[in-house]
Amino acid sequence: MNTYLVKLTIYTGGYEKTTIHLIDAPNATQAGRKAMEDESHDPDSLEFEGDNRAEDMGGEFVYEVHSADEVHWKDAVTLRKYI
Repeated sequence: MNTYLVKLTIYTGGYEKTTIHLIDAPNATQAGRKAMEDESHDPDSLEFEGDNRAEDMGGEFVYEVHSADEVHWKDAVTLRKYI
């Protein structure tokens, strides 16, 4: 299991917000998916569009993964203190 720093953009009602998540996952694709699920209001109802985009609540919220970078375990220990 590796640790990834995932950057997401959330789109809703004409607004957008960028957020980051520190995710433990076997690969970058699954880390991005987990970050979108964590941000979602109802992960079971997410509609995925490929590996890097998902819609929530009928399209009211859209999540897009911009990057999922693997983090060295020593850096992950420090980041967990602040994220």
